[in-house]
Amino acid sequence: MTEESELELEVEEDEQDSQWARMWRRFRRHTAGKIGGVVLLILALLVFGANFIGPYNYSVQHRDYSHAPPTKIHFFDEDGLTWPYVYELESEFNENFNRVFTQNEDGKKHRVKLFVEGEKYSFWGLFESRIHLFGTGNQEAPVFLFGTDKFGRDIFTRTLWGGWVSLTIGPFALITTLIIAIPIGLISGFFGGVVDMFVQRVIEVVMAFPKLPLWLSLAMIFQKVPPAFRFFFIVAVFSLVDWTGLARTLRGLVLSAREEDYTMAARAVGGSNGRVMFRHILPNTITYLVIVSTLTIPGWILGEASLSFLGLGIQEPQTSWGLLLSQANNVQSLTSYPWLLIPGGFIIVAVLAMNFLGDALRDAADPFATVQE
Repeated sequence: MTEESELELEVEEDEQDSQWARMWRRFRRHTAGKIGGVVLLILALLVFGANFIGPYNYSVQHRDYSHAPPTKIHFFDEDGLTWPYVYELESEFNENFNRVFTQNEDGKKHRVKLFVEGEKYSFWGLFESRIHLFGTGNQEAPVFLFGTDKFGRDIFTRTLWGGWVSLTIGPFALITTLIIAIPIGLISGFFGGVVDMFVQRVIEVVMAFPKLPLWLSLAMIFQKVPPAFRFFFIVAVFSLVDWTGLARTLRGLVLSAREEDYTMAARAVGGSNGRVMFRHILPNTITYLVIVSTLTIPGWILGEASLSFLGLGIQEPQTSWGLLLSQANNVQSLTSYPWLLIPGGFIIVAVLAMNFLGDALRDAADPFATVQE
């Protein structure tokens, strides 16, 4: 089959299939989007099993291993390739009174085992367990893949655990924003006139507030909120600030859609205003909502990281990638303990993956797209 005939076949299928089928076909041809989706899925699985995958409880302090560097795992010995093992850690203080860790390579080799019994943890409040995915089972030979912080807490486990805040705050904020923006945008565009003018003036007043100072002000108000509820208040902060742009764009789409033939026909047969808005107009804006959803979530991830980095977001004993990164906020920490920057790498990877996925969904949802390959 020639390239021309293949192209004609794909265009014909694109025209015959439903909108969602066409979107799925276009998405599958977007390599970067598929990579982004896979990366996000892997991150989500790691976050879900954080306490099990991590060799230690995220909140337990190992005071003897304060600021311990990432553990070196050995895969070769004098006989060649072998099962992974580590040596015991020894520490001493240097002339600057900083603890320096070294491996006792003359000592015993401790194998890294699977499904090891270790520190007790709660699996999302469902049950308690002591089984971890890997470890040595010996406190003298710990496995700190990303090193430890100043309290001796395992950064690898805390990074996985902190991901539940950094990765879920975007979708939670998005849902709250959609709940606010969709009704306001629909009402403003559908009724027009005085209603539209009043809603737009309210939106302009809200948009006039600078976002960063408003974030900081609201975050300061929530400083006395218990840590367990602070996550939801941060979601409220983002939603109260960012719903205006979505509502205004949706209003423009509704202004155009209310003059379309299908809308006029629905009103002619006696459809109520609510039915016309939510049954006929709103479904035709889903494409835009899907696009804006995936492209705005990275901004909320960075926003939470910024607030937590400044000490105004998630607080101890909870954690997030931004809070973990705040430990590397001076030159001394960066030069002495560079592994504290590792959570920042997770922020970069998550944001890039979300952007790749958003670009793919934007291209797939384009109603004017045709097969070009």
